[in-house]
Amino acid sequence: MALIGVAARHYYNLRHRGRHVVWILPAVAAAMVILALVTMPRRPAGGRAPAAVTEAGESYAVVRAILEERCVACHSAHPEHPDWNAAPLGVAFDTPAQVHAQAGRIGGVVTMGTMPLGNVTGMTSAERELIVRWANGATRIE
Repeated sequence: MALIGVAARHYYNLRHRGRHVVWILPAVAAAMVILALVTMPRRPAGGRAPAAVTEAGESYAVVRAILEERCVACHSAHPEHPDWNAAPLGVAFDTPAQVHAQAGRIGGVVTMGTMPLGNVTGMTSAERELIVRWANGATRIE
């Protein structure tokens, strides 16, 4: 990334001296695209969770139990956490419909580790994996 920035700056330095080296900017753009493609997060093989997780009747029940223990103290219409008067960013997990509507977002923040905030509720890596697998295949309300 730094070398790409150096190359772009070099182009402008040359241009201000009256030299126009046209190939530098397209090379910088190509390098940025290549860098973006190389560093892009990969989807799991198949793009969906295993059938045992997505199709099992208890999969949402298990995820719901984890959300109740780790998330609902803040993400509720009436949060129990003292720092919140309302659900942060309006994201509440009070009903199955609300949870399923946010499945992709839940999977994303759990994968990145940004939620639970500071992991104050102590979500385990096994719980994170289960939530992500469920979120990848959450297509219906159970």
